[in-house]
Amino acid sequence: MRPRPAGRRSRRGIVLPLALVVLVAVALLAALLFEAGAEELRSARSDVARLRAASAMEGALADMIGAPGDSAFEAMPVGGSRRATIPAGYDSTNVSVHALCGSLFRLTIVARVTAGRARARQGTVAFVRLIVDTTGGVRTTRLRPIARWWRSPLP
Repeated sequence: MRPRPAGRRSRRGIVLPLALVVLVAVALLAALLFEAGAEELRSARSDVARLRAASAMEGALADMIGAPGDSAFEAMPVGGSRRATIPAGYDSTNVSVHALCGSLFRLTIVARVTAGRARARQGTVAFVRLIVDTTGGVRTTRLRPIARWWRSPLP
């Protein structure tokens, strides 16, 4: 048997502990990257749900203002209200119309959306006036926003 140099004997057996430390560091880095990706996915789902809820709310508001008015609005007593729910799968939009005075109405629109495990809710309150149009010999009614102060988001 040949004698070994003195410097080599002290380094013997360090490769295995060094490999284990590197393996643990790589595993920790992989776990952190996986958790960051999962958090990013949860955040993206939440953003998608919030945008879908805002879109549903805006669509319902645009439909209420753009469509011809319902004749039942004219007959609604002061303080009276009507409510409708528009379902779409797991999503829903609630529209409430409250008669304030004369031709003034308050619209409350709340949209609830589910995207995966993320849920979102967006709502708005809008004040509109019922306008009767008789041009062209045809009587139609429309809801029109009140100028300069007609809409506010719900918390």
